Amino acid sequence: MVEGLTFVHSVRSNLVDNLLFFLYTLLVMITNKKMTKKVEKREVKRRLTKQRQLIWDFLMSVKSHPTAEMVHKSVKKKLPNISLGTVYRNLQYLADNGYILRLGSDKDEFFHYDADISNHDHFICDHCHQIIDLQKKKVQRLPKLSIGKTLKQSIFYYGLCNKCLKIKKK
Repeated sequence: MVEGLTFVHSVRSNLVDNLLFFLYTLLVMITNKKMTKKVEKREVKRRLTKQRQLIWDFLMSVKSHPTAEMVHKSVKKKLPNISLGTVYRNLQYLADNGYILRLGSDKDEFFHYDADISNHDHFICDHCHQIIDLQKKKVQRLPKLSIGKTLKQSIFYYGLCNKCLKIKKK
């Protein structure tokens, strides 16, 4: 009879261990999805310094895709001692950790930053360099490529914005 109880206890113990391992694995998977879903502000508050929080708040409040210099000018009003280097480092951190998008390439004169990390495209005016968000009407499947796996897609359209078109017509 003791052998039967030992077997039942062992099976029950294995089930509990497996359930705990499953729950732990599920928790880790949910936590790691921060790169693929929009990060909620309260989650950012827990992990970010005061400087990063001010930068994040500013980027969330604008749709203009500011440069680091523009961010610095705005954040400096609330935090006068913040340096441009600190702003650059914090923007780098936010971009590297999936909180914001860094728009542009090493060939561009300046990077622009976007707090909207949803899947969307951009229109860039060749004259005034304004960047405008273009929301996709429907979710598009990412193309399957033989050279690797597509994780996200962003398209840049270049031309003249309506304001610059009006100026050019005059």
